[in-house]
Amino acid sequence: MKIRKIFTMIDILASIVIMMTLLTMLMPMLRGARQKAKYERWYAYNKHWSRDADCVINYDFQELVKRGDGDYLRNSAEGCDGKDYVGRDYDGHLMSDVTGTNHKFTKGLQNAGRWGRYKKALEFNGSDTYVGVAGQQSVNFSPRDDFTIIVSCKFDEFNLGDGLFSKSMWGTPSYNATQYDLYCDNPDVGGAFEIDVFTSCVGWDTSDVEFDKDAGWFTVAMRYKVKSVSIAADGTENIECESSVFVNGQALGTPRATNNSVAVGWEECSTQKKPLIFGAIGSMPFWGGGIIYHLTGKMDEAQVFKRAFSDLEIKGHAQMGAE
Repeated sequence: MKIRKIFTMIDILASIVIMMTLLTMLMPMLRGARQKAKYERWYAYNKHWSRDADCVINYDFQELVKRGDGDYLRNSAEGCDGKDYVGRDYDGHLMSDVTGTNHKFTKGLQNAGRWGRYKKALEFNGSDTYVGVAGQQSVNFSPRDDFTIIVSCKFDEFNLGDGLFSKSMWGTPSYNATQYDLYCDNPDVGGAFEIDVFTSCVGWDTSDVEFDKDAGWFTVAMRYKVKSVSIAADGTENIECESSVFVNGQALGTPRATNNSVAVGWEECSTQKKPLIFGAIGSMPFWGGGIIYHLTGKMDEAQVFKRAFSDLEIKGHAQMGAE
């Protein structure tokens, strides 16, 4: 005789509840495995750049180095062929412009980067924290030099003056002396990037990008590329160049006219040894006076290359770091 089992609605509902409970328990494990896989993929990719001959700085934000004067982000670049280059000289000093100490970075690196507990990030308080780079020679670019700077960041806010990086002398008697910097100029349109590069000031309205704390992580790249160099009859050197900003691998469109004066005297940033800083723009009081505009948010990765990346390389870099 065949025994026929009839499933009641209660049985079906109970099975659904059990399946949902198991799925709820498994989801964190699956999410963690996915984050770990992304991190390991990124880490292998990042190590590739550390061996690149044009990579001057590679902060992966995974390790702090303790020294007598404070904490430093370790520069993992080891293959740079710059003259007299020593990677340790370009470690990033965690600093505060109030006292020159680390006290505003008391939390240090946090497991709060792009991939949960597998990726660390540094949080900038928007008032006086930044990372200073003491090494000079290999980040002192001239209008004849190609270079690319890439950072991964997450904005709590994106307000007027919020700066990602700078090698300039804002707030000093040589107010406009700038080699390069990148900052927010017009938050009324949803965030507008502006850059100073040698003797030019270029801006982009980016109202199609929502730069706020709920928007996630961004990969921002600035590229300076020399297209040609010629000498006029009077001996004047003419340099045709192109400055571009990319957000998540996509180049921003036609730049707008800026309301800022044209940067001048960029050579002074070299002769007076104004350092490269991340998380702020301007001339650091701790190294010689001046105002600073600070980043409010987190940074997860920062790299400086002494060559101009192709569009495809920048896009690939952003995709490798995508969430």
